[in-house]
Amino acid sequence: MIALKAPLYTIVFVALSLVPAQCEPLCILIDAGHGGYPLEDGRLSAFCHLASELGFCVEVEDIGMVNLQEYCLILSANPDTAFSQKECDLLKTYLAEGGILFVMGAGDYENRDHSDITNSLLEALESHIRFNDDQLRDTINSGKSYIPIFDNWRPHPLTGPLPPISLYSPESVVVSEGAYPLLLGNPTTKSEDTDGNILTEYEGELLTLLAAERIGKGDLFVGGSWGFVSGLTFLGHREFAEQLLWYASGGRMTISSYKEVFQGASIIIGKECRPEVDRKGAEVLAALLHGEICSEKSETTVIIGGPEVNPLFEEINPYLPLQFEKDQNWYITREGQPFHGQEYGIIALVVIGDHRFLVVAGLGGTGTAGGVNLLQQIEKHSLVLTYNAYGEAVLFSVSGDANFNGSEEDSELWEIHIL
Repeated sequence: MIALKAPLYTIVFVALSLVPAQCEPLCILIDAGHGGYPLEDGRLSAFCHLASELGFCVEVEDIGMVNLQEYCLILSANPDTAFSQKECDLLKTYLAEGGILFVMGAGDYENRDHSDITNSLLEALESHIRFNDDQLRDTINSGKSYIPIFDNWRPHPLTGPLPPISLYSPESVVVSEGAYPLLLGNPTTKSEDTDGNILTEYEGELLTLLAAERIGKGDLFVGGSWGFVSGLTFLGHREFAEQLLWYASGGRMTISSYKEVFQGASIIIGKECRPEVDRKGAEVLAALLHGEICSEKSETTVIIGGPEVNPLFEEINPYLPLQFEKDQNWYITREGQPFHGQEYGIIALVVIGDHRFLVVAGLGGTGTAGGVNLLQQIEKHSLVLTYNAYGEAVLFSVSGDANFNGSEEDSELWEIHIL
């Protein structure tokens, strides 16, 4: 059996202590080249102290003056000075190669919002997230109306079982397709336009306070308050900071980086599988990963084939962000929506206890083979990800397999469609 994963924010100290003492410490960069109220006022000092206590080195430098690839996390807290094209290019490359960038804003109170600056940066990064240039208030779920309390965390390895968090004078963020909301507002949270520069007016919708987007191999986080990483004595701030540091320390695993994570992995297929599909896919991935096709799981394990043919898949199915369910036939479900047909498949990467699993499975041979093809050319695809606390998954369909036999024949031209 597979042991359940402990609540994420409770194991941050253990996770960080796993780094050998002789290793260079992980480094965090706080961007000092673009100003910003919290930086100028020293309000990030508690975060810096916490990170140092946990073994990180924290540097406050201009992003154009250092090698960004040396940092596991870059913070930009409500910048008020424009980013140059060179700086935008450096950050885009940093994300493409697997970095983590956290850009934070502020509400309109005392004109502290600088979304003209941050949105220009997000546009240059080709992000689907924007700051909304508004002021959020809540007279019900709050200490004071301009310090709302939020607890509607959406599933994600970063959020885990986080407690409620209070945010001083926040603004909302606008999320379009390709990005993923992480923290939603309350039904009683109101958006106010104080300067006529709001992007989106919300009527009856839950606002978004924090969102994530995969750019290349990296993660972009956009938050409507620098309070996420300041004032650690306030409600929920320390827990969020600890979780962010855990995530940056290597707690996160991504499908985009599967080649690095699953080198030497065990590759498991079911005894009842179709060799021309599952065995062939296992041989392809074994060559890519220098892994071994075997029958026992290891610390890093690749599972090929769905629950109909692979018992190990059935064992971890409950932990997947996208799950297989069955009435008369198997189908895939995403947020309650069913997908039926042999052309559908998933790729998922989850961490359960001490084990990391990469799953490639379809509702038939076409979906499974399509998943192997997708992994072979993962860099060419923009992934639409579904998350839970254990990891991430992508849903896709395959067109072009005329006879649905799971083998790409000379007369066929397969195409992978990310859904």
